Amino acid sequence: GITAQVQFCGRLERQQVADLYRRANLLLNPSRVDNSPNSIIEALGCGLPVVSSRAGGIPQLVSHGETAYLVDTESADALAYAALEVLGDISIQTTLRQNGLQFSQRFHWQQIKDDLLQVYQQVQEQKTTKGQTA
Repeated sequence: GITAQVQFCGRLERQQVADLYRRANLLLNPSRVDNSPNSIIEALGCGLPVVSSRAGGIPQLVSHGETAYLVDTESADALAYAALEVLGDISIQTTLRQNGLQFSQRFHWQQIKDDLLQVYQQVQEQKTTKGQTA
């Protein structure tokens, strides 16, 4: 009974996805199995509050009440309740938006690039040190 409210967009360009996030009030992620969904990171980076299941690695990615609202997997009622709670409370929305934006900074290319470079340098130093002691 929700056909009139659901739109399947097909493949979208990056800017089109960002525009959808900006127009939305909430990202609802009812995943049953997921490791580290980009959609959550993207939504946080657009200042969009997130309500998600606790599937897979999601609880290690975001924190309940800080960067997202998390509910038990397979609980449609809990998902709906959490979505309504977030949508109905400006202070919760503000907290999730601010914390989400700050959290998403660690996934920006400049940060990722610097982190990867540091790991590569550490590995190289370890290889050099082992070569000297062998």
